Amino acid sequence: MTGQGGDLLAAAAAIAWLPPADRLAAEERADSLIDTRAPALAAAGRGWAVFPCGAGHKRPAVDRWEQRACADPERVARHWPAAANVGIACGPSGLVVIDLDAHGELPPDWRLPGLRDGRDVLAQLAEWAGQPWPSTYMVATPSAGWHLYYRAPAGPPLRNTAGALGPQIDTRASGGYVVGAGSVVGGTAYEVLDGQDPEPLPAWLLRLLLPAPAGAVPARAGGHPGPARLGSLAATVRASRPGDRTGPLVWAAHRLAEMIAAGQASPDDAEVLVQAAVEAGIRGGERYARYQVTHVLGGAR
Repeated sequence: MTGQGGDLLAAAAAIAWLPPADRLAAEERADSLIDTRAPALAAAGRGWAVFPCGAGHKRPAVDRWEQRACADPERVARHWPAAANVGIACGPSGLVVIDLDAHGELPPDWRLPGLRDGRDVLAQLAEWAGQPWPSTYMVATPSAGWHLYYRAPAGPPLRNTAGALGPQIDTRASGGYVVGAGSVVGGTAYEVLDGQDPEPLPAWLLRLLLPAPAGAVPARAGGHPGPARLGSLAATVRASRPGDRTGPLVWAAHRLAEMIAAGQASPDDAEVLVQAAVEAGIRGGERYARYQVTHVLGGAR
């Protein structure tokens, strides 16, 4: 490998031999030598509003970064600081980015066969929803995670979330930002894995991210569907497949517990999930489904 990529590999190999106390400082010095003008221009060329982050860091290098982010390639070319990492303001860029982490342990109820991190959790969610992997523009992060970029839907802007879709899955939208491809942290670059244009945010993911409508009254047993997110949770349970109906039900019950804690739902809404599991044909029937849901809700009920 030649050029900047080869230089990065050579520098990383040399830094790896340093004592830990010296390694961080050496990585920061190496990161400060990276020229990120080209990736900043590439992002602006896609219509994304960019702003500088500190060299080798994720932190914005400017205040009011969302207001000052710029999608004009000419201005970016004229003023971009060469060593700055590339911040992308999601709201002004019309983006929703799903951040899949790949470190730490999943909570006990998510330790299913083959599930190790946020990437696996999203794949499982897609399977439960009967949907394909939500392919789109995708970037690998230095911590081995993935950023999936989607076009934001019309309507009220989505906000950032942490764990709303599942463990080790965050989202960045209005009020949030991501570090873009070509940036370098700890000697490792953010790398484009799929360079296609961002796809629209899939409807099944949007339903899970929608907040409860203002003034909405949570559903009661035997009543009509409540907030949009509760209806989507029930749909996920209802669409579960033979041999794997408990997992989606337990996942939905945890999301319902979060809604109850946020005042967006009532403990009585557990019945919506129970009946959805019964309709799906869960083994053990209504008694088993109710036990699974009430076990998750615990003191919330």
